[in-house]
Amino acid sequence: MRPRIGILTGLGNWEQRERFFVNCSYVQAIWAAGGLPLLIPPTDDVAAYLEIIDGLLLPGGVDLDPSLYGEEPRLGIERIEPRWDRGEQALLAAALEAKLPLFGICRGMQALVVAMGGKLYQDLAQTGTELAHRQSAPPQDPWHQIRIGEGSLLSSLLGDECRVNSFHHQGAKKVVGLTPIAWSPDNLVEAVVGEGFVLGVQWHPELMIGQHPEQFKLFQGFVEAARNAL
Repeated sequence: MRPRIGILTGLGNWEQRERFFVNCSYVQAIWAAGGLPLLIPPTDDVAAYLEIIDGLLLPGGVDLDPSLYGEEPRLGIERIEPRWDRGEQALLAAALEAKLPLFGICRGMQALVVAMGGKLYQDLAQTGTELAHRQSAPPQDPWHQIRIGEGSLLSSLLGDECRVNSFHHQGAKKVVGLTPIAWSPDNLVEAVVGEGFVLGVQWHPELMIGQHPEQFKLFQGFVEAARNAL
């Protein structure tokens, strides 16, 4: 039986129409890993969804509202969708309380950090880094190196270092209640873990798995954790 993996959709207006959306690559990766992908719209009413999923995937997307972590918007912040934020944070809180396996990708990792009481850099220009975190290479190609903490959940899947793609301008500034386990060359947190299978990564493994099959291990590990929770 395939474990049911909830994938949170985005929310926004395009061509004067409000839409829910998610990139196909997330759905395809979950299916290939043996899961049954179920799309979940951002909503404050999360109880019904938690009854039908065995794991939760939080994909990438737009910036998070800085009011979620106690800050006013600063220069460099980009588009936000407060209703997306509210629905995501409500679902995250409920899933964490239920101890569901969780996998956050890019914005999804940042949402997890914020849900646990952490803070974000609203724009990485604040750090003074000279590392470009938005790549100009094709999305499936790795962009920069990361080092991975020895003996961590991530190192068991990818080893102690690897190269990853990168499409973000925000990042974790303060991590609370989670353990940072991977870092870019400029020491930005690139991955976090929590209790059970709770994993957040700052890159986009779903775009790399065609040419870099080691990245598929992240989805396999996540789906297996959801299967074991059945």
